[in-house]
Formats: sequence, structure tokens, C-alpha cells
Amino acid sequence: AAGLYGGNLEGEGSISGKDVQPVTVKFSLKNAILRNIAPEAGKIKIIDGMLNVACDLQTRGISQFDYINNLRGDINISGKNGQISGMDLHKVTQALNKPRDLVALGQNLQNALSKGETGFSDLSAEISVNKGVMNITKSELISNETSVSTKGQINLPQYSLDAIAVINSGVKNFPPVQVRFYGSLDNPQHKIDVKAIWQYLAKNALTGVIDSIKQGKTDPKDLINGLLGGGNDQPTNDESKSEEEQQDPNDAAKQLLQKGLKGLFK
Repeated sequence: AAGLYGGNLEGEGSISGKDVQPVTVKFSLKNAILRNIAPEAGKIKIIDGMLNVACDLQTRGISQFDYINNLRGDINISGKNGQISGMDLHKVTQALNKPRDLVALGQNLQNALSKGETGFSDLSAEISVNKGVMNITKSELISNETSVSTKGQINLPQYSLDAIAVINSGVKNFPPVQVRFYGSLDNPQHKIDVKAIWQYLAKNALTGVIDSIKQGKTDPKDLINGLLGGGNDQPTNDESKSEEEQQDPNDAAKQLLQKGLKGLFK
């Protein structure tokens, strides 16, 4: 038993020199108050707030690698009124709230999901561990109107991460944004699934086009030239391609806009 970060740490464990040298550890940390923990570049990390952690872990082996590779058990984490570093969900919401430029939107989302800090009101995670692989079975972070749910794996022997986070931005009518985090734990990469975003933008761009033309603010020919680089009537085979074959989301968005605009002004 001990005090840690202003909270109470209680636990028990054992290690044996017999056979495969088994180790057991069971502990709980309650009401720890994190304050001004230094963020680390490229890492998602809790740096502030009240934290509770409960672990029940077992392992065995004759080396450090064995202990990591044979680790199994359960971990539960909950937190309140804190901050997490490594992403800025407020900037995600800002970017999605006024998506007027596709290129700028993409850049803003990339920046928001790779650095900065996010304040949260509630944080929870349930993790099961088997053979050194931490399976995130349930994880949720709530920040104002935004929420993030995550599932995936942290592979300790390989020191890697592969998880899917679904961001509900709280922006009216905007679809959830799915982001895959993967790669080394030291510097995880992320990839945004933009399909739903492009569909939303295409639909709302066309709505804006109709309103602008009705109000006499926009000439259809000028609009097509501006959006499509001259509005050339080039035949395409998009309809015969599968979704997997259409890899470039920017091209897909342009094609969708092009089809919609041609339908309006032919």
C-alpha cells in the first residue's frame, strides 16, 4: 500500500524462482490526481486529471522478453476532468464544422490528429491481455460535444499499435470520422477513412451550389470551371470500377461533384 499522485495504491504480487519463474501482480490505483505530466512527441498520453487503474496480471519466463511475451490478464482504466496529449479534438470539430476547402480540410484533420491536447470529462478503457498482446475491447473518451470510441490491439512483443478510433464530432448531420492508428508505439501513424467525409461534402457542396445560383451569386459555367479545372467533358469509367480500385479520395470527390453538377446544368 502506498500513496501515488495523491491517490491510494494497493496491491499484491509474487515471484518464484521455481520452474518457469511465474510472476503475479494485482493492484489498484484510486483517485490519483495527475498534474502537468509532460507530453511526449508522437505519443497519446494522459497528462492531467483524476485517474483510476486496476490490473490483474500474470506472466512467466527466464528473461525480460519472456515476461512480456507471456503476459496475460486484465486492465481497467477510468479518468475524469483531465487532458490527453497527442491529438486536438477541438480542432477536428472546427475543421469539420466549416469544410469549405478539401485540401485545407485534409491538412487540418492531419494536424489535429497528430499533435496538440484534448480536454476530457470522462475516459474509460477495458483491456484484456493475452501473450503480450493488449486487446482494447472497449474505450471511450468524451470531450464536450465530441466523443471517441476505440477498439484494437497493442502488441508489446512487437512494440506496435493497430487500433480504429471512431470520432463523433458533434457537428450537426456530419457522419462519424474513422481513424486508424498503427505502427510503432514510439511514433504511431494514422490514416483517416475519408469516404463518408467526401460524400457529405459532395452532397452539401451541391446544396450550396443550388442556393448560390438561385440567388444569382454564381454563374454555373464559372462554377464548373473553378471546381473542375475547366469543366472538360471527359468520359470516365468510374461506374465500372469497384470502391477498392478508386483509391484517391480527392479524385472520387471531384468525380462525384462533376456528375452532380452536370446533372444540374445540362
